[in-house]
Amino acid sequence: MNKLNNTSETDHYHSVRHSHPQIEIYLLLKGAVSYTINGIKTNIKEGELMVLNAYEYHVVDADPNIPYERSVLQIPPDIIPALNEVDPIKDFFTPSNYLFIIRKDDVSKTKIKEIMQNIYDLCLEDNRYRDHLILSKIIELVIEISNIKNSISNEKKDEFSEYAHPQIYKCIQYINNNLDKKISIDDITNNLTISKSRIQHLFKDVMGYSISDYIIKQKMMAAQKFLLWDKTPFEVAHMLGYDYYSTFFTAFKKFFGYTPMDVKKYINKKSPLD
Repeated sequence: MNKLNNTSETDHYHSVRHSHPQIEIYLLLKGAVSYTINGIKTNIKEGELMVLNAYEYHVVDADPNIPYERSVLQIPPDIIPALNEVDPIKDFFTPSNYLFIIRKDDVSKTKIKEIMQNIYDLCLEDNRYRDHLILSKIIELVIEISNIKNSISNEKKDEFSEYAHPQIYKCIQYINNNLDKKISIDDITNNLTISKSRIQHLFKDVMGYSISDYIIKQKMMAAQKFLLWDKTPFEVAHMLGYDYYSTFFTAFKKFFGYTPMDVKKYINKKSPLD
């Protein structure tokens, strides 16, 4: 699904928490917004572009005192085929690079805004080749973003972010780096300079999940991703540290409402328009 030039009330974007299986390309037209991901808060200003990797759980806050308007395109990670071993979408991300921001002055040097408007206009057309035209524009947009991203220094990439809370960041890093294991709260908090009860309270306050629920959520989102990458349910259960497939099956079905075998029926991978 895509959303473009969609103006929303800021009250609807206060501490909104979600994740999705699409990459998000987000151009802030008006307002001031922050995204908190993995315990790191990133501020986005008017005219800046953000690209967020698929499956990343994020908390969105828009300043309620400033009119808010953004242009958003959500695209499946596999919508563009790799050619000659070049995958422009994978050029966006490494395992440690789940999000990046492009400055307003850098965005203005590109055709990014124009291409996103082209995609929006195509969505409104009644044309039998519409999806093909949109895909060509998405490819053009992704390559444009990749080119400008590769020209930005690492110093610029890091200047937008700050720790929402260092101890929470450490918790999240431990969880995300150990999804292949059984994870207990004691394991997480052993190396923190804060009490177990305090970090549990802080984590729930900042992230909107208990630590235990967050562990399950991260494992389930990873499971969905692996299943879409054609791993078998049994392989995925093993990859995520489950001793018994039945335990993984039950957790997956409770979390998503469908079974691991049915994941491709419920995740739309066909078109950004559906």
